Amino acid sequence: MTQTEPITVRIGEIVRRGEVIDLPTTVNPAALRDAIRGDDSDRLSVDCERPQPVHDHVGYIHTGMGIRTRTALARAGRSRDLTTESDEEIAALDAEITELDAELAAQESQPAAEYREQIAESSRKRAELREAVEAARGRLEACRDHGIDTDAAVEALEMAIRELSERETATAAATEQLDHARERNRTHRDLKEKRLRLEDRRANLEQEARASLVDKLREEFTAAVDTVPGSKATDPFDAPPVVTALAVARIADLDAPAVLDCDRFDSPAAAGDWLGSPILYV
Repeated sequence: MTQTEPITVRIGEIVRRGEVIDLPTTVNPAALRDAIRGDDSDRLSVDCERPQPVHDHVGYIHTGMGIRTRTALARAGRSRDLTTESDEEIAALDAEITELDAELAAQESQPAAEYREQIAESSRKRAELREAVEAARGRLEACRDHGIDTDAAVEALEMAIRELSERETATAAATEQLDHARERNRTHRDLKEKRLRLEDRRANLEQEARASLVDKLREEFTAAVDTVPGSKATDPFDAPPVVTALAVARIADLDAPAVLDCDRFDSPAAAGDWLGSPILYV
């Protein structure tokens, strides 16, 4: 047994402790699995070690289950601290991806379309103001040509020129904001593309690592499948899911108990002895 501290199961007022605990069939085994993973309820709780990722595959072994054999086997290897040549690069990629995520959060995309609309509207108004400036200038010249007082015409021209200048400043500012938004968006796209490339590389390395771990455990897994009570598998990788899960659980280093709801063993004690790990037997 890998468990050093006894498991404690609380079902209402009932409390049971041990490394192999036989529970009544009225207990929901899926609820037991969830409680092992921290999803306790007022009526049901399981005090045990924190489950490792392999528990996702073999934490609840029952008829009708499914299992991804190689993924489960690789996680069994990780539970035993087995390593591969890909691990160092995977760790480096994880660090780089985390850093990229922080940059992406800081480099949120900008609403370039909004700035383009502002520039278009500003350009339209700027054209109208230029026409207004020319019209004011024409009125001023007409006043001069006819000897009419020019104060009002001069004031109108100055106001039109001032409004045009303000509009041109606003257009330049919107253009600058658009350029800045485009640059940020390019940077954002580049970071996302880089992250995708890193994710692809990481996925390939994970496949290589999984294959390596499966190779390291192949013989041990084959032997475990052969010794599962009632097993008739000729190819261990084509064994029924329950047989596969039991074999993986046997070779994994399970810190948290597995929930067994299958008829492969004569007794809970026999199941615990065969698995060599803590169990909750339903």
